[in-house]
Formats: sequence, structure tokens, C-alpha cells
Amino acid sequence: MIILSLFAYILFFTLVAFILKGTRDQQLFALILVNILFYINVALIAKPELTPFQLLPYLFFAKEIFLNFGEFKKSFLQFPAKFGLLTIFAAYFLTTYANGRRGHDYYQVFRYCFDKYLPMVAVFICAKEVEEQKMLRSLFLFMLIYSGFGVFEYLLNHNYIREAIATAFPSTKALDMFGPAGITHGLGASGWRTRISITTKHPTALGTLLSTMFLFTLAYYKNSKDDFQF
Repeated sequence: MIILSLFAYILFFTLVAFILKGTRDQQLFALILVNILFYINVALIAKPELTPFQLLPYLFFAKEIFLNFGEFKKSFLQFPAKFGLLTIFAAYFLTTYANGRRGHDYYQVFRYCFDKYLPMVAVFICAKEVEEQKMLRSLFLFMLIYSGFGVFEYLLNHNYIREAIATAFPSTKALDMFGPAGITHGLGASGWRTRISITTKHPTALGTLLSTMFLFTLAYYKNSKDDFQF
């Protein structure tokens, strides 16, 4: 398990390096993968809570604002849903004010809005400069490998990938639906079947992820068969 935990650290810091030093392709790939691989109940810091999938957007925005502010401002103004996001943020803060909340509550609202919505801006900034076919090829190959881990999880009835990540990083919860620190020996339903999750929070989330990737790939193949090369 020490070797698997070391692999989890290498994988995480590789994604961090992509954000700080990588191309737009690598940054986009890192923003997507961190949400797939590190979304379980693990944290880098317990209080204030800082999770892997929170840290990467923070680093991305810090780099863009301090080192490339002019281009960042231009990209944000091009973001098609910016007014919708600003409306949502205003609604959260006005609700907090109307409820007579204190300073810490505003901090929590800010963190919530940033963590839930602003990563979309980061993805947009990267995606508009990325070659679609190249990114699709990378994601498709990743999903094939990722699905292979699901097959092993089913055959072994043990989620070693989740266990490696959960062991490498402290858990934000002492116990969740999968057991201590997110480790699972197979999620049983109705006592007669085993459902796999790999690194997602729930087997249904895994099904949604793989189905979305399949439909995305199928649609691209249907419209661009000649360009569809792996």
C-alpha cells in the first residue's frame, strides 16, 4: 500500500505541475482528471478544508491573475455565462446579508461559490485554446484505462485505487458510505450485487461519467469520421 500511496502522490503532483508549468492542453487535462481521481473525501488540509480538486483551480487562477492578467481579463469577458455566474454570486451574498450572518458566513459563501462555479471559467479559458481532437483522444484513452480499473475492482471485489488515494491523503470524514476514509470492498445493494465506483463518489456517478464520455466520443465520431484517429 505504501507503493500505491506513493503513486497517488506522484499523480497528484504531476497534475499540479501541469497547472503551473503545462500547456493549455495539459492544464485542461489536469482540471478534468483532478475531479475524477481526487473527488472522494480526502483533503490536503483539514481546517480550513483544502481538497486536491479545490487546490488546482486556486493555483490556476493565481497564476493567470498574477502572471497573465491581461489575457485572463479578456478570456473572462468572453465567458458566455459570466452574467449568470455574477447573478448567482450576488444572490448568495444578498441572502447571507439578509439573514444577518457574520463575517465567517461570507467567507463560507465565497468558498462555496468559488469551488462550485469558477472552475467552469478555468475550463473555458483552457478549452478555447485546445485542439478538440487531441483532447478527445487523450480523454478517450484515459477512459479506456480507467474502465479497466473498474473491471479489476469487480473481479477482485476491492477498490485498490480508491484505497491508495484515501490512504495517501487524510480523510475529511471518519466514515462515509464506502467505509473508513472512503475505502470500499464493493458497494452492495439489496445484498445480491456488487457495484463499482473506482474513484467516483457513487456507482451512479461512475455510470454518468462513462456514459457522458461515450456519447461525447460517439457524437464526434459521427460528425468527423475522417478526423477520428487514435
